[in-house]
Amino acid sequence: MNPPSVHVYTFCFNEQMMMPYFLRHYLPIADKITIYDNYSTDASIELAKQHEKIEVIQFDTNNQLRDDIHTEIRNNCWKNCEEDIAIVCDLDEFLYHPNLPRFLKRFMAKKYTVAKPIAYDMFSHDLPKTDGQIYDEIKIGARQPFYDKPILFVPAHIESMNFYPGGHHVLPEGQVKLYQNDLALKLLHFKFLSVDYVVARRRLGESRRSDINRQNKWGVEYEEKYEAEVLQRMNESLARGYEVLGERYNLHKETT
Repeated sequence: MNPPSVHVYTFCFNEQMMMPYFLRHYLPIADKITIYDNYSTDASIELAKQHEKIEVIQFDTNNQLRDDIHTEIRNNCWKNCEEDIAIVCDLDEFLYHPNLPRFLKRFMAKKYTVAKPIAYDMFSHDLPKTDGQIYDEIKIGARQPFYDKPILFVPAHIESMNFYPGGHHVLPEGQVKLYQNDLALKLLHFKFLSVDYVVARRRLGESRRSDINRQNKWGVEYEEKYEAEVLQRMNESLARGYEVLGERYNLHKETT
């Protein structure tokens, strides 16, 4: 069986630090990567355009954080996907498996149509410096069930993914055969990468929150934007964190 073709869809606003790690992770398994860019003002897109597999589509929100527009894109960007598998994720989210190409082949061979990985927040007091994979350097994470979400699916069999604002609540419709509860398949969320980085990202997010976001209480995490708050959150999480890629047990459960 030939490897399934893969199309990755993601979203960007000033992700210069994360972009090289995202591309390093997904380019080996992707036939195409589409980046929806909200008119970044840093070098994010220049970094992305160095690769021929990547298409950049810019969308304008008048320099505001608009989860309604973001959600509409997330729910429709894959509708004309010609590849076997679609992955729809944020740029700091890494779908991880010890052997991801083999997993994708098995996923298709067993005729699953949606995969729901196990999610973790990943933590570090320092920004990554490696020229390799980010998860080879930053290995400590904490289980975060709220972020469990089906980001991988077979578009030919799915009518709608029904991502809700924020992208963490998803209700796929169509011929849904769900692959879940496999601790080898992880969603690594690299958000807490030094206090300074988190504070800067949250202050940027809070400064761009639109009226519609505030009215609907979307993006409330950006209100936690002070160093003491972020440091407390990180220390609490690190206290219950562990090396998540060291897990070897499997709780695979099939749901049709």
